Amino acid sequence: MKVIKEIIKNTEEKGNFSIEWNPQRTNYETVKEYLEYNPDYLDFPSEEEKQKAIKENSLVFLQWYSRTPVSFKTYAASSFEALFEYIEKELKK
Repeated sequence: MKVIKEIIKNTEEKGNFSIEWNPQRTNYETVKEYLEYNPDYLDFPSEEEKQKAIKENSLVFLQWYSRTPVSFKTYAASSFEALFEYIEKELKK
């Protein structure tokens, strides 16, 4: 929850964010198939985490438009726990 509060703090008024869980299922695809046409769209913390998402067929990502009008960041992982750990590390940079 700490991560979400930090994102909200940096998003208020001019930005937004959304979380998607297993978007590949909308088109009856696997994570591997989904990533084939979204290769650069999702930023995983590591290649190992990306492979874990493929192996477990589980994908969660958060797309965040912060206070800037033209840029966004998309964090991805195999689980909510891994996603929030990744974002927390990134926010500390």
